[in-house]
Amino acid sequence: MAGSFLRLEIDTSGIKAMIVEQGYKKVFIKDDCHVLFEDLPDSEENDIDPFDVGMDVVAQLLDLKTCSTAIIFVSPFQVCFRNIDLPFSTEKK
Repeated sequence: MAGSFLRLEIDTSGIKAMIVEQGYKKVFIKDDCHVLFEDLPDSEENDIDPFDVGMDVVAQLLDLKTCSTAIIFVSPFQVCFRNIDLPFSTEKK
């Protein structure tokens, strides 16, 4: 399976993005960028989400038209996890 995909790593400090070319035996990084949220223009004054601005910067820096697939890694600090306990005692219910 040959082709290229977009790899996004999103954490509290920013967005790391790379376009990865997958060959039959090897994987190559064609292009990459790292956008830090602290380097972006002050979004509190403009009421703009820094994630949206960061993704716009990634779209400007990388050629996303070559990618048909995206793999997204999200930091566990950015996600809310919940455990749900059900009142049923048998597995059939």
